[in-house]
Amino acid sequence: MENFLLGLGDVFNQTSLAFMLFGVVCGIVVGAVPGLSGPMAIALCIPLTYYMTPVGAVGFLVGINKGGTFGGSIASILLNTPGSPESAATCYDGYPLALQRKGEKALKISLFASFFGDTISAISLVLLSVPLASVALKLAPADICAIILFSLVLVSGLDTGSMSKGLIAGALGMLLGCIGLDPVSGQPRLDFGILQLSAGIPLMCLAIGTLAMSEILFQMQKSRLLEKSGAELARTASRAESRVSRAELKSVIRTAVRSSGIGVVIGVLPGLGATMAAFMAYGAAKKASRHPEEFGKGSLEGVAAPEAANNAIIGANLVPLLTLGIPGNVAAAIILGAFMIHGLTPGPLMFEENPRLIYGIYVAVFMAGLMNLLAGSAGLRLFIQVMGIPRSILYPAVLYICIVGAYLVGSSVFGVGVMFCLALLGFFMRKFGYSFVTFLIGFVLAPGFELSLQQTLILSGDDPSVFVTRPLPLIMLAASVLLAFRTWRNARKKPDPAPDSENAPFSLD
Repeated sequence: MENFLLGLGDVFNQTSLAFMLFGVVCGIVVGAVPGLSGPMAIALCIPLTYYMTPVGAVGFLVGINKGGTFGGSIASILLNTPGSPESAATCYDGYPLALQRKGEKALKISLFASFFGDTISAISLVLLSVPLASVALKLAPADICAIILFSLVLVSGLDTGSMSKGLIAGALGMLLGCIGLDPVSGQPRLDFGILQLSAGIPLMCLAIGTLAMSEILFQMQKSRLLEKSGAELARTASRAESRVSRAELKSVIRTAVRSSGIGVVIGVLPGLGATMAAFMAYGAAKKASRHPEEFGKGSLEGVAAPEAANNAIIGANLVPLLTLGIPGNVAAAIILGAFMIHGLTPGPLMFEENPRLIYGIYVAVFMAGLMNLLAGSAGLRLFIQVMGIPRSILYPAVLYICIVGAYLVGSSVFGVGVMFCLALLGFFMRKFGYSFVTFLIGFVLAPGFELSLQQTLILSGDDPSVFVTRPLPLIMLAASVLLAFRTWRNARKKPDPAPDSENAPFSLD
């Protein structure tokens, strides 16, 4: 109880609450702009956490993630243009509602479903973390190594659908993660005599370059850019029939509960991601609905389902991150970097060594969801106006923030150069369909994988048979091979879509 009260005090102070609210607002603003996303905002705002407390930093970043997820629904509903893949399912019924002059009502349903999913995921984080951490404490280095390998294979296959491209991206990320000093012997590796690389490539330079900078380059090279004015978008979300009745709210509660459950289950498993959760929740809602014929024509249930699942992913993704140190998606990978900045290593030992921090994170996740609801309700029409910012103003501002953020990592121009190089790498990875998400997660998992691998070989006397004599590594390795084979076989049955093709009209048929 004492640790809970201390964690509560770490969250309920003016500084932590102010930064959390600021994070939510930033996330909504960035998520509402087509082409920008929550993970991009997290990467840009990491330097701001240097002088925060660990709990304040996590609450700030989780607030950005929650706000960015809701903000993505604004562009999906009003413009039929999802800012990120997980927002695509919201377009099916959100945009038809906007065409019926019910855009604001759709946004309110989206906000309610987001808060519902946030709450369910926060409860799941509290209930699942401690039991899973107690199990993780009993894992040997060989077990951890096999689990990390399975997670990387899982992410590689599911994020792009192309196992070969996913594994190449993940392997490249792990290769860059090996730059610097060997974790056991302390010998320098792959630094080419450059002193600044002796500590490895800064995670924040890599995140800003591959997420934010490469996305801006990718958007700028496209021939079409949205230039609608804020006033025009505001008219799309007319106040006519914008009130959500009690009957309408009651009609989407069952859908929100079901979709939140789907999001929690998928979020706990690394690599499945919010996109799969959103489409699975949408399909389940359509099958369970009493009026399935309304889906695709402006159903409120069709808006609530993907949004509840999207937001349920956020808290559930923190379960493997806190208990095993394995990020489930790109946002969790960046939050893992924030832990490292503050000298913390997520894993089962954190529950024994820093219980006050764990309770503070629990409270911060609940509060971030509540602030997302309050900020979204109070400033809904204001956030709509943000979508009208001309790209000729927006993109240079984001580029400037990228450069400043990379410079602040080490107060050196070297970080800016690394960021530009990685931005070009990220641009071509997007262009040719290689998963930058798998690349980033591979980079983050590389130190833990290498350390556990070396510890396993040292303890076994350089005998690799330990991976097939222990039950858990054997199961994980067999699952990795089976998953890789099934993904490869499924990819051969259907043609691989062009990575830079224009978005086709959405259809569930």
